[in-house]
Amino acid sequence: ILKLLMRHWDPVSGRVSYSGHDARELTSSSLRDHIAIMDQDTYLFRESVRANLSEAKPLASEAEMWTALGKAAADTFVKGLKDGLDTVIDPDALNISSGERQRLGLARLFLRQPGLILLDEPTSNVDSLNEQMMLRSIKECARESCVLLVSHRLSTVRLATASYRLETGHLAKEKGR
Repeated sequence: ILKLLMRHWDPVSGRVSYSGHDARELTSSSLRDHIAIMDQDTYLFRESVRANLSEAKPLASEAEMWTALGKAAADTFVKGLKDGLDTVIDPDALNISSGERQRLGLARLFLRQPGLILLDEPTSNVDSLNEQMMLRSIKECARESCVLLVSHRLSTVRLATASYRLETGHLAKEKGR
């Protein structure tokens, strides 16, 4: 579903539309301007934390970066890095954990503030304390943006105002949601 929304695939039948416009008629750059996706395997560049965050908002101030890191429960660990925001992330050497990678990915998303946020298992690699802080920020973010969240964790699914289950290729609305 997330790949359809991002136009990585086009539907075989039916259509995906945004504000009444068929997604196939929209340019890739137009979609990227209004949609952000965070996969459970967050990709970071072999660059500094600052540069990785700047991918989302090139002219972001340092204060904006720290605010986004705080919302993603990543500020404390970034402050603890040898060079803070200027610490180079080396995805191959794994100088940060998968949970820290997810938190940086979420900070990048918060910095960008798109109209539609697509999240695929955004808390799958973090402990319950960081998960709760991240979910609180995601819920807060949902006041300004539409958030579509895919998760198998009940603690994450509870955040949703509506919940659907994918069964044999069809979406089924969960009862009571």
